[in-house]
Amino acid sequence: MKLIEIYKNAMSILDSFYPNDSNYTPLISPETQFEELKQLNQTIKYEQFYFVLDLVDKKIKNVSGLSDWLEYPNETFDIMEYLRIMHPRHRLSIFNSAISAFQLANSSDFMLKFMNQRLVAQLPLLHKNGKYYVCKRSLYPFQISDTGQIMAYLNHFVIIKEYDELDTLDLRIGNNAVIKQGFEMDAYQKGLSIFNKEASLNFGFNKKEILILEALANDASLGHAELAKLLDINLSTLKKTYNSRILNKARSYFNIESFSNIKEVAQFMRREGLF
Repeated sequence: MKLIEIYKNAMSILDSFYPNDSNYTPLISPETQFEELKQLNQTIKYEQFYFVLDLVDKKIKNVSGLSDWLEYPNETFDIMEYLRIMHPRHRLSIFNSAISAFQLANSSDFMLKFMNQRLVAQLPLLHKNGKYYVCKRSLYPFQISDTGQIMAYLNHFVIIKEYDELDTLDLRIGNNAVIKQGFEMDAYQKGLSIFNKEASLNFGFNKKEILILEALANDASLGHAELAKLLDINLSTLKKTYNSRILNKARSYFNIESFSNIKEVAQFMRREGLF
C-alpha cells in the first residue's frame, strides 16, 4: 500500500473516531501535562525523543529530541513525515496495530489514566543519514475526555540499534505496568484490523497466491503435494510457477532478498499481522 493511501486511511479513521463537529472536555490539565514533558526533557540527551499525537486535532505536537537523534526539524514534523520515515515493509502492520490500540483504548477493557497504560512496540525509523534504526516506542494516554475517550497519546522513543532486514516487530500492551504478550494477534483475531487480506492484494499477489500464502501462514508443515491438493492446484504449476512468482514479488515488495522459499514469506507475513 502506498504511503499516501495509508495517510488518507489514517485521516479517515481518525475522522470516524473523532468527528470535527464533536465537543470534548479534557480531564488532564495543561499544568499536569507540562510537568510530564518537563521530566521527559531530561531523557532526550540519551538517544531518546518524544512527541504528542493529538487525535482530535489530528496533529503531532510537542516534538522534542527528534532533531538531535534523527536530525529532522522538531518544528515541522507531522503525521505524513512520521509515516514516511517508517520502514516501508513495516508501515502497514504498524498502522494496523495503532488502529487496534485506538479500538482497545476506547473500549471497556481499560479504565484509562494519565500516563498509566502503555503500548510498547519496536519499529524501524529512517535517520536523515539514510540508515534505519530500531526504536522502542512507548505510547501513553496523554489526554482523556470526561467520557473516558483517549484524546492524545504521548509517543516516547528510545533508539536501540541499527535495523536488520530480518528484524520483526515486538508489540505489547500493558495496564498498570503489567505487560501482556500476544496483544497484536488477539486484536486481529477479534477483527480489529481494517486491512488484513485486502492489504495483501496491494502487495501485487493475486488471489491464488494469497490463498497459498494464507494456507502456509496457518500451517507451515504443509508440503507441496498437500498444498496443491488443498487448493486444487496442479502440483507442477505450484512448484514451477507459483513458487517463483511469490518469491519474486515478496523480495521486491518487502525488500528482503534472503527469502529462500514461500514458507518463509508466509510466516513472515503472519508475524507482521498481514494474515
